[in-house]
Amino acid sequence: PAKTGLTNIANRYAELTSSAIKSKNHKKASLYLARGLEVAPKSKQLKSLEISVTALQKSVQTPKKPSISASNRKKLISYLAKAGSRLNEDKLTTPKGDSAYDYYRKALRIDPDSKPARTGLNKIANRYAKLTSTAIKNKNHKRASTYLARGIGVSPKNKRLMALKPKVAALQKKGGKSKPTTRSASNRKKLSRYLASAKNRLRDDKLTTPKGDSAYHYYQKALRIDPTNNSAKSGMKHIADRYAILTSAAVSRYDHARASMYLNRGLKVDPSHKRLRSLKTKVRAIDTPSKRFIKQVKEQPKRMVNKIENLLD
Repeated sequence: PAKTGLTNIANRYAELTSSAIKSKNHKKASLYLARGLEVAPKSKQLKSLEISVTALQKSVQTPKKPSISASNRKKLISYLAKAGSRLNEDKLTTPKGDSAYDYYRKALRIDPDSKPARTGLNKIANRYAKLTSTAIKNKNHKRASTYLARGIGVSPKNKRLMALKPKVAALQKKGGKSKPTTRSASNRKKLSRYLASAKNRLRDDKLTTPKGDSAYHYYQKALRIDPTNNSAKSGMKHIADRYAILTSAAVSRYDHARASMYLNRGLKVDPSHKRLRSLKTKVRAIDTPSKRFIKQVKEQPKRMVNKIENLLD
């Protein structure tokens, strides 16, 4: 009887949600759906209505980008100004903590959609592509390898840098005395250690945190030694894919705070990840009004229990 009663409540909320969708009342549709899922989280009928409710929300309300606080806006402007200054000084990725790359990354943590920051990172990558090309012309395989590795560290999918990889590899072979950095015994040991640490952190779901001891941290270290390492690249993709799954799950629960957090962390790992970028609109869409409705539901669990008990009596 109890299970039947809960099923009846869920079905009733499904009917109310459907009716609200037909009436194009996105507020009521969101509220009824949230309440129904609170009673029966696995209800197929309610879950099938989620897409319709989300679509209704989008058609009625234009998603707004989460506002940036005044203090963060000041920081963003400061980071972008410093990044531009370091770029002009050719301090692309060094010194560590005070380079154009560092400040553009800080700006993106505040605003993942910042066009100046993304454009800046692209400029750094292209600058390294130019430096790599010059080093190749001068037959300086050490500099070519260094510039290529740094550029790929900034933008792993930069087309100009990717096109230069075979040329750098060919130049390294002709170099004779100097071998690629990954061939030294010490670097091979470091690489193996970093990949093992990254794999362990990935298994423990320590994707990008804690700082300095996450899967992302160790894969980055591995790529600095060997920019072409397939295990490290695959690991980075796995992290981004994992954040896409977490973001999608948070969206389905109308949990805007967690959805935003997972989305931003995933885009930090791979700013061009297609699935993560496609989720941005969905994350913004659940900010309002669903967030408010879920909060209302969570604030009155006792009332919900009393209603269910009365129906079951």
